[in-house]
Amino acid sequence: MLRETSTYQQIIKNLLALESFLLRLDLSTEASRLRVHIEVIQTLEAGRLYGNIDHIANAQTRWSMTEATELAAIHSALSVDPPKELAKKLQLILKGPSQPQQETTDSNLARNTAFELALGAKIHTNGVAVHFPDNPDISCDVRGTRVFIQCKRPFEEKGVDRNIQRAIRQLKDDFETADGPAAVGVVAISLSRIV
Repeated sequence: MLRETSTYQQIIKNLLALESFLLRLDLSTEASRLRVHIEVIQTLEAGRLYGNIDHIANAQTRWSMTEATELAAIHSALSVDPPKELAKKLQLILKGPSQPQQETTDSNLARNTAFELALGAKIHTNGVAVHFPDNPDISCDVRGTRVFIQCKRPFEEKGVDRNIQRAIRQLKDDFETADGPAAVGVVAISLSRIV
């Protein structure tokens, strides 16, 4: 697996580019997770420059670095020719607590949506145009076949099977309402909340 290395300055630059993109879409970033991540990584860069990292909050730093990388990838892949539903989805990912451990079933929609966008960005980076309708979570056409993807990010381990079964039911509904070419379904599961 090829790993990409970025400096804190590059990550900050990418996040500020994403913030500018969001502002052009009339989305406020003022009290968002994105703003927290920018500030945390700016603190990291200042600590690196001045040799003082004693005041760095490790848990928040790990999540800020992880999510900053994911958000930058979403922006890079989807901002040039954005799907029409992108602004609505980006608005959702700005919400929620800055660390996953602080999530509740009422506040996990932001990271659930980020999972959808991150997966869609990876697909798009490989040359496939993606869409983010309400149902399925992602749709695309691959060599004449419509692909429906239901994304699930279970809140706890005992919910994995329930989420898979729900996704299968949703895919069956998607197939019934599909028009056009033959369709296949994919269930994508993120275990990030559980792990």
